[in-house]
Amino acid sequence: MENRRPAQVGGWGYRLSGLGITVMLRSGECPVIHLRKGPEFAVSIDDAERGAALLNALAAKQHAGA
Repeated sequence: MENRRPAQVGGWGYRLSGLGITVMLRSGECPVIHLRKGPEFAVSIDDAERGAALLNALAAKQHAGA
């Protein structure tokens, strides 16, 4: 999880910057997804910790089933 501001990623909306891809809907905490290939992906959302926990649970489930 990272704190990102619109100024860091080039403004509001879907942005590609040195930080990877960010969907900037609000300033603040963003779950950051580290992809196997390609840039990182982050989205600024309310209750970012809950979103990150959901993504981690889904990743663990997929990994266990592989």
